[in-house]
Amino acid sequence: MKRRLRNILFSIFVLFFMVLGGYLIFIAQGFVVNLKELRIEKTGAIFLKFAPRDAALSIDGEKTDYTQSGFLESNGLIVKDLVPGSYDLKLSKDGYHDWGKNLEVQSGLITSESHINLWPKTLPAETLIKENVRDFWLTSEGVVHKNGNNRIIFNDLVIRGNDVALSDSDSKILITKEREDYFLVDLKDSRSAVNLTHLFNSLKQRQLALSGTVPITEIFFHPFSPNKIVIASKTSLYTIDVKKVEIDKLVTLDEIKSVALSVSDALILDGNDDLMIINLPLKTSLNERVKMEPAEIFTTNSDGTSVFVLTPAGELKVYRRSPGKTDTLAANVREFEISPEEKRIAVITLGNELKIAYPEEFEGDVKSEAGTIVKIPDAFRGNIRKVSWLADSPNYLMLLEGNDLIVQEIDTRMPANRHLLQSGVLDYETEGKNIYILKVNGELTVSSTAEGV
Repeated sequence: MKRRLRNILFSIFVLFFMVLGGYLIFIAQGFVVNLKELRIEKTGAIFLKFAPRDAALSIDGEKTDYTQSGFLESNGLIVKDLVPGSYDLKLSKDGYHDWGKNLEVQSGLITSESHINLWPKTLPAETLIKENVRDFWLTSEGVVHKNGNNRIIFNDLVIRGNDVALSDSDSKILITKEREDYFLVDLKDSRSAVNLTHLFNSLKQRQLALSGTVPITEIFFHPFSPNKIVIASKTSLYTIDVKKVEIDKLVTLDEIKSVALSVSDALILDGNDDLMIINLPLKTSLNERVKMEPAEIFTTNSDGTSVFVLTPAGELKVYRRSPGKTDTLAANVREFEISPEEKRIAVITLGNELKIAYPEEFEGDVKSEAGTIVKIPDAFRGNIRKVSWLADSPNYLMLLEGNDLIVQEIDTRMPANRHLLQSGVLDYETEGKNIYILKVNGELTVSSTAEGV
């Protein structure tokens, strides 16, 4: 009897450990019993990458301990072993706007949200100029501004000209304008300004033997030579080496309507709306002449492989040099802004809607096929005066709605996270993590945004 009891107990223990082992293997393989659906399913997971990194995470209203639900590394947080279904997530931190999103977890897959920023409720601001600022520009040497008397000021010195025609946050060169004359200013020595209009016409006559005085229609920084600028007249395109004081003529046409520069090419829209391409290193015309649409806006991506045109009818078109095809990306477009990685385009429609167009396939948290366009829900609520992408926060746009500075998340999954950063804003510029804000009262400030992810 005792032996029989021992055998029974042994069999029970063996069966228990077999069941337990099977269950552990079952769990280890990522399977779970879905009590709601009464079925066995493979679990899924959610990957989050956010800043600040010490924000508190809640799932379906319950605060989640990172160490219990996943693991936190420099690359982000994985919340594992989730039953397939819909989850409401919230990230929060004192002094910051909450971030929320409803994410769908699928069996055996990881749902990703990898560019989350929590934005401060109050932007910490440093006053650069207390009052009397009407406009401003960023350069490599600091901020240049226009005061209430229409004077251009840099480091308390007045610069020749009453407006800025060309500036760049990576350049020490500033091009100003006064009536029909352009002036070249080296901000390393801002006390002197060269009359660029006179210099251009003088070099054209002396070095190229081209008589007559012609007005400058457009000026560009040379894409790869910091000592050169590119100048367009009504019929010709030139480069000037301001250090060597030398001029080269690139091309002469019957009419030049618009010019756009890539890293190596000058793309020209002529009077017949034909596209002509000049290779800047070789200073030669490429054997490409393509009929384009009339353009209100004419620009290119950085490598010159795609040309973007906004037609007078409000159609946004892209011409791809290979395979030599033009596609319509969006209709009823008022303005557009190309993203830093150049795979997305923020489109503001004539009806004041925000849409994102994808000229090529985009592998983000949500994959988007080339040629698709999606509307961002609950985006604009006022008159949009300016829109720009944030290089350090690639899933966000900065918007100036009336005099309100808004940050808008670019994600079709609800809710759409949108926050007021500052009221009473006349203009703004972004540079890295910094936002330069010109207020309606004439004060110029700089604020640091949330840490980018």
